Amino acid sequence: MKKRVTVIAHEAFLGASRVTIDVCKELKSRGWAFSFVIHLAGVLLSEFEEIGPTVVLDQSPLEHLKDIQKTKLLTCIHEFRPTIIYASTCATCPSLAILKSTGIPVVMHVHELATGTFLFARPFGEVFYEVPSVYLGASRAVVDHLVRDWSVDRKKVHLAYEGADLDRIDKLLKSECINIKKTPGFVVAAAGECRQMKGTDIWLEAAAIVSSTGYPINYIWFGGPIPTINAVNKYCMLLNSKIDQLNLRGIVHFPGWLKNYYPLLAQCDVFTLPSREDPCPLVVLDSLYLSIPVICARGCGGAPEVVGEDAGIVVSELSPDLLAYSIITLYREHELRKRMGQAGRKKIIRDFGILRLANQIEYVFGGIVADS
Repeated sequence: MKKRVTVIAHEAFLGASRVTIDVCKELKSRGWAFSFVIHLAGVLLSEFEEIGPTVVLDQSPLEHLKDIQKTKLLTCIHEFRPTIIYASTCATCPSLAILKSTGIPVVMHVHELATGTFLFARPFGEVFYEVPSVYLGASRAVVDHLVRDWSVDRKKVHLAYEGADLDRIDKLLKSECINIKKTPGFVVAAAGECRQMKGTDIWLEAAAIVSSTGYPINYIWFGGPIPTINAVNKYCMLLNSKIDQLNLRGIVHFPGWLKNYYPLLAQCDVFTLPSREDPCPLVVLDSLYLSIPVICARGCGGAPEVVGEDAGIVVSELSPDLLAYSIITLYREHELRKRMGQAGRKKIIRDFGILRLANQIEYVFGGIVADS
């Protein structure tokens, strides 16, 4: 059996790339060999390189590949001779447009909903729905989106929830976290890029509502860019003004991107997901594993599928008022918060570890290899 896979990744930075690395490490230990083609380098590049030969194209996943990038890509494929192409997100379409003529089976792992697929896949539409032999959807919401909005054959789509590498998290929790101090008191966390789709503005409005009630609650947003006066991002400039308008200085905190955020996240009391659209972010699994209940909204992605009725609060719709009410509920009801935290941790250990996801992907890979 030729267990050789070339992974196409749109970047080497958090999120889907973290999941890809963890899965490939596990499958490498089972005898699979990997090479990597990455559109844009990032902080995780060295981890890709540790697993197998890695080529960086240095080109945006929003653009068609230039001749020099095409040569890099095809040279990698020629030298490694993979049995399978694993496209780790839908933002890999520029590379797949070149590789479709090779006839190598493609497995595409889709972590995106409408906004992501419209941005990354729409310019390469025929590639997105014609080239992959199999799709992996990161949540039931993603699966439904592929079938409903892209007319993908349901038989080609497998539900494959994100997986958390619990051993890695445990090691990082024990590592030294320099210059990071716990925000005092009860802390509500959120994470991601500060942009409209992630709902940072909704989160700030919810924080203001809670603050107006007098509850001594602090807030921390992991990610970036940090909303300061010097921010060049217009949305972040808007957030910066909103922080002043809502009298939230000293209440909300933006430490930026942290390579190891687990020691600080573990000290938080509640995690909120104010995203207008989010397939099922890895940070939700991280929070639940750390016994932190999650507040999310129905109709905004896949998080409610994981949180359920026992590991947090799923509000009926995304609004500052409902988020604020849920934060206050969990602040006031310590035993409820504790029960939800315990239930979430058990759920992640049982159903959402990286081994489960690696098993699913290996099953798909094995089926393709057996048929080739």
